Amino acid sequence: MRRNHTRQRGIALVTVLLVVMIATIAASAMVARQFYDIRRTGNVLDHEQALLVAYAVEEFAMRVLEEDANGGNTDSITEVWAVPMESEELGGKISGQIEDLNARININDVVNQKEEVDELVRRRLERLINKVQEKNRETLPPEALVQEKDLVDAIVDWIDKNDQVSGYEGAEDMHYLNLEHPYMAANAPMASISELRLVKGMTPQLFALLEPSLAALPRGKSQARINVNTAPPEVLAACFDKLKIDEAEPHAFQENESVEKFTDDLDQAGFRYESNPNLNTKAEKEYMSVASEYFKLSTTATFGNATVQMYSVLYRDKQKKKVSVIMRSQGSY
Repeated sequence: MRRNHTRQRGIALVTVLLVVMIATIAASAMVARQFYDIRRTGNVLDHEQALLVAYAVEEFAMRVLEEDANGGNTDSITEVWAVPMESEELGGKISGQIEDLNARININDVVNQKEEVDELVRRRLERLINKVQEKNRETLPPEALVQEKDLVDAIVDWIDKNDQVSGYEGAEDMHYLNLEHPYMAANAPMASISELRLVKGMTPQLFALLEPSLAALPRGKSQARINVNTAPPEVLAACFDKLKIDEAEPHAFQENESVEKFTDDLDQAGFRYESNPNLNTKAEKEYMSVASEYFKLSTTATFGNATVQMYSVLYRDKQKKKVSVIMRSQGSY
């Protein structure tokens, strides 16, 4: 009886230890789950706060552009909208930068609304590709170099609605469907300039060099106009046959009151406007401007453990003096 009693006491002790161990594990799991829930909730709240502040920066930028519309008929990088915005007063780090998208070549205008190739925009794209490669030839690997005409043919095929291949190096669905990771041509205007990375012939190195000079905007004459006051040297050089990028640098980011003033200055410097027998001077100058309608806002808001990076494409109607958002994305433009 004494031996059985001792055995029962041992079994009871082991049972108690098992119960304590199970209770300890359950309690630890509950504490850990509560800790992760608290952290997750905190991260969600931080993200929501950062996102709301990013929207507030967007609203502020729209008001700045509307105020600017009341200040004159020209736009340049010396105006208030071009000044970077930074603040740490709201409990987090906030920054914003407005860029002029009319300072870039609108790639969608290479095919006009009648589904015809716009020869002037095509020539600008070809010159841009040629002159950017020429300037960076020493740093670009041979496999990253392309023939500008062939790449623009592929861009035209990506944007136009038909399935007819342009030139010898154009590309429609048949080319893209035969790739290792197949996809189809958009056959529509690009929604984002990042689509250019999918076009036949485009290389990552060349895209990185071209992207700051290109925009993907709705098609139309006003969108095709380049603001000569805000355009970088690469874009200005793309408008002239014999003008190199380094020669365009002294004429970039100037405050011209008119397109005529800009072209006259270049004429005096020895760089005449492009000579194309199919395009008269008046038609060519209609593709330039000293005012802008489209802008890109880059916003970064950091609160706690969350960082939101947002890009907004803003359209400003100068007649109505109203600004609207036509595209918004997070992460990358």
